[in-house]
Amino acid sequence: RTSYSEDFTGTTPMAALSFRYSDRLNFFARVARGFKSGGFSSELIAPQVTTPYEPEFSMAYELGAKSTLWDGRAIVNATVFYTELTDQQTTVLIPGTTQSILQNAGEGVRAGFELETRVLVTDGWTFGLNYGFLDADFDKYLDNALNIPGRPIIDTAENRVPGYAPEHTVGVNLDGRLLGTSYGDLRLIVDYTYMDSYFLYAVNKKLDSPIAGGAYSAAADEIPATQQANVRLLFSDIPAGVGALDLSLLVRNVTDADKQTQGIDFSMFRTANWQEPRTWLLSAA
Repeated sequence: RTSYSEDFTGTTPMAALSFRYSDRLNFFARVARGFKSGGFSSELIAPQVTTPYEPEFSMAYELGAKSTLWDGRAIVNATVFYTELTDQQTTVLIPGTTQSILQNAGEGVRAGFELETRVLVTDGWTFGLNYGFLDADFDKYLDNALNIPGRPIIDTAENRVPGYAPEHTVGVNLDGRLLGTSYGDLRLIVDYTYMDSYFLYAVNKKLDSPIAGGAYSAAADEIPATQQANVRLLFSDIPAGVGALDLSLLVRNVTDADKQTQGIDFSMFRTANWQEPRTWLLSAA
């Protein structure tokens, strides 16, 4: 039996400023330091498991606006952000095994933009749109060289693409009343989501690069862009005794899209998860 322990501490100050330009427009700014504790990779076999990974720190900057337009019928919120990461924690699978190790890759930057809108188009009909843009890069990524004899530790940042960082995400929602009666309202609810392609890990852009490290490849570990539409018919507030009843017919994944959404690359074999097929659900509550 082996005992091991480590202490990690961090100070996370935050400052925020808000400016009310008018009753319908507010601006805000925020800066905050983040902390993610270090620890031990419990999936590993000793002695590696007794070597801790260090805490991850971040400095996040945000600037945005919140507004109410069109006599209160529309809401538009927008935010730009910039985050610097140091000692960034990254999970890596050990080739030829099913073990993973969490290690400190180095430094990175994540910058982007978020937009949220909601509009009352007409009485009983609301339209919403959310959009996100993310630009993620490594400034420093230390790893064992892939194509250099002896495999020394080198900086592979210029040949790396961060994992789980889709560039574009979109969400659209339409909620409308088709029919209003004394027995309840019949509503149509449609939502659509889109997620840009992303990578499962911090992959190499090219494995034949002189600064390639590890073994992950963008060509092998890219998850394609996915989209999904769901439609619901909701008959709400139906009188039932002393209460009310909601009847709902939901169709998930209307187009029966079947793209891969997740996976694990063990190098010797792979696992994969796919979108759930078109599904019909009937509920009463």
